[in-house]
Amino acid sequence: MSSVSMELDIQAEVVSTETVKPSSPTPSTLGTWKLSLLDQLSPPVHIPTILYYATSVTLGNPHSLLPPCWKDQRSLKLRTRFVFDAAAISALKAKARSQLVPKPSAVVAVLSFIWKCAMAASGKPTKQSVLACAVNLRPRMVPPLSVYCVGNMAWQAMATSMLSDEDEREKQLSNLVCMLTAAIAKVDRDHAQGLQGVTRFRKVSSFWEEMERTYSSESLEGPVTTYVASSWCKLGFNEVDFGWGKPLWVSHSGGKFLPLVPNIILMDSGRGGDQIEAWVALGEHEMHILEHDAEFTSFATLNPSIIA
Repeated sequence: MSSVSMELDIQAEVVSTETVKPSSPTPSTLGTWKLSLLDQLSPPVHIPTILYYATSVTLGNPHSLLPPCWKDQRSLKLRTRFVFDAAAISALKAKARSQLVPKPSAVVAVLSFIWKCAMAASGKPTKQSVLACAVNLRPRMVPPLSVYCVGNMAWQAMATSMLSDEDEREKQLSNLVCMLTAAIAKVDRDHAQGLQGVTRFRKVSSFWEEMERTYSSESLEGPVTTYVASSWCKLGFNEVDFGWGKPLWVSHSGGKFLPLVPNIILMDSGRGGDQIEAWVALGEHEMHILEHDAEFTSFATLNPSIIA
């Protein structure tokens, strides 16, 4: 299916309003909250999240909720929703296996596959690319933080690829999985602990020095293509209950920052089972190639119904 430039126009109707007042005033000691180092480093990114409930959608025509793709008028990038079902994920994990990573995770396998196909769609003979993947710091803190802890508790894992057209196609996926797995493994408990106390500024400086080396390497030929990735899988959005039951489906609406760079967001599918939704933003030409890539479409389905 070819890309279609569409603006997502959703009309909202306010059915009631209510002001919820706190049971007690804010303590004076909490009137001003100091921003942490991670808060200060995080860009001002707000990603609106939309929860859909059975009474708020037309079950007979779930496609009316979302066009196949839509274009951000500032960056001219297309954002498209793809779904990987359980069988496709299992097959990707099998293709991605190697001696270094014998059991790749579903998220790493899907991200690496999209990364590989996006690089191929770029048309560059040498795929010089970086995948910046957000890593959840909560379970890596000492002691681990609650899964309900809110805030900018994430760090970027940087995976760098130098694949070329001469690389064996079957080995490309496993190579990318190894790169991404190794990058994520670096964001461990020692790394999280280094972001606290007197070592935090040294840790941040080392990160930016690594970034500078990545983008200024003499071995690189031409500009490096950067993809930003984040996985919202298993974060519990599909379990949120405000009194109307669990949401039928959860999506996001892009945000002001996301369309500026090629990016990938993985989410739990509302279709049930172990399915993963991938929201991919690429340039219009690259998206057209991706949607017609026979290998990619053999695993990913373009914008299927939100109901299985």
